[in-house]
Amino acid sequence: MNLIVAKPHIDQTGFAPEGLVFSGSGGLPNRTYYLLNSTDLTLPLSAWSVLSINQFNASGNFALTNSPDAEATQNFYLLQMPDP
Repeated sequence: MNLIVAKPHIDQTGFAPEGLVFSGSGGLPNRTYYLLNSTDLTLPLSAWSVLSINQFNASGNFALTNSPDAEATQNFYLLQMPDP
């Protein structure tokens, strides 16, 4: 059995009136992914917040907009895919 390992990544970030814009590629087509956030990079992933749940498009790409926490001095973001 061949196991396909996707390595999704954020290619670009930018600002829009609605918030912080993320776009990227490398996901499995039409599969679910999570955008996680933390203000502390050293926390275990189980302590990070799920900001959104979305799906990669048919080409494995994604784009989303998120409003960062204005009170936080720093925000870290991570893409996570659930186990198949």
